[in-house]
Order: sequence, then structure tokens, then C-alpha cells
Amino acid sequence: MMSSAASTTSSQAGASAAEATALDARKYTKDGRLYANQHETDETPDEYKIRILEDIAEDPTGYFQRGDVPRLERDMEEALLDDWQFAKFLRVAVRDDIAPRNPDACKRFGRICEYFPICTGAGSLEDPSLYVRVDDPNTELSGGLTVPIAVSDEDDSRGEPRYAP
Repeated sequence: MMSSAASTTSSQAGASAAEATALDARKYTKDGRLYANQHETDETPDEYKIRILEDIAEDPTGYFQRGDVPRLERDMEEALLDDWQFAKFLRVAVRDDIAPRNPDACKRFGRICEYFPICTGAGSLEDPSLYVRVDDPNTELSGGLTVPIAVSDEDDSRGEPRYAP
């Protein structure tokens, strides 16, 4: 069985912003302009962004390509087994009203998780200064949902997030 996957490749636009050509290396055309591959000034980040976006628009296949990734029947069976085992785990978690911790996710996405105080024992879901209970956040949800009030992007002196009172 084959599945599709996206990949990226480098194109002729260049992997970095263009730098100014050294004065002693500059070459000019008959009408006094620099050759096309030479520059009087460094390319700004905005100019670089525009140049790359224009190049991608002109030749998207030079940057993005789809390819077939072969998958053996055994790979597919193992993937189905993985899915079945995870679904079984979720059923047990719901039945037993447990939420296993995922310590790999505590500091993802450039900040500490809003529920970090709960996992470390430093806070409680019942603390109104940290969390507020929303009785009906969405019509498709039943019961209440506890959500963080706010988290500051700034850290306190201990490297922990500050919670808005």
C-alpha cells in the first residue's frame, strides 16, 4: 500500500538573504547597473521574504513535492493495532475518570502549560484565582469545564508562569 507524504526541497531563490557585493568585486553593465547577481546593499528581511514568496509562487513544485511512501501490509496491521490499543486506553481512562500526565508536554510551544500547578501540586482546580468553572462552554459539551483564567507570558523569578488573580 502507498501513502502520500509532503516534502520540501530548496529552489534557486537562495537559502539566505542576499548580502551586498564587496566594492572591489562589483561589476557593472554598459549602462552602469550592477550585474543581476550583485547587490549594492544587504537584502532586508522583508525584501528576502517577498523574494522567497515570489519564487515559491512561480515554481511551487521546486519547493513542495508529493511522493509515494511504500507501506507494507505488516506496517498497516501494526498501525491498526496501535490505534486499537490507544482507543482501549482512552475507554479505560474515561471509565475510571483518570487523566494520565504527559510530562513531555509541560513546556511545549514556548511556555509552561496552564495546568502545570495542578500536576505539580502547587495549585488546585478549585482555586478561583487560577481557574474558573464554565457551566456550559459549548452546547455539545455536557457538565462543566474548568479553564485557566489567564497566564502571563512573563516568568517569575523562579522560572514559573505567573497566574492572573
